[in-house]
Amino acid sequence: MRRRYLVFLITAALLLLSYGALQIGAAQPNLGETCPALVAEALDTVGQRCAAVNRNEACYGFNQVRASFIESVTAPRFTAPGDLTNLTNLNSISPQPLNAAVNEWGVAVLNLQANLPNTLPGQGVIFMLLGDTS
Repeated sequence: MRRRYLVFLITAALLLLSYGALQIGAAQPNLGETCPALVAEALDTVGQRCAAVNRNEACYGFNQVRASFIESVTAPRFTAPGDLTNLTNLNSISPQPLNAAVNEWGVAVLNLQANLPNTLPGQGVIFMLLGDTS
């Protein structure tokens, strides 16, 4: 079930970002050619590496995610796509903005237990942070 939500989110994000990239590409032709390939690569990596993210965990999705950890906790490795950490270890997480010149873009996936309408008690809700967010 969780994997289905992740695939749905990735597909929706890819469609939205591809549309945005096409709009940007109309004004800046070089970025329009680079951006969709980078977006496709990022979302493919996230889909493969973050499929195992459990409830109340964060996954380092794509190549530029900065995270700070609570000082009293020894931070686990969280430096490469697929790395997971418990949300209680995090002070902040911040995927970095798109930099098409060097093929960098931050993507992170969070699986949070949340009290939201139309969710089951204890159900995890998947959030995908895409570039320049905190």
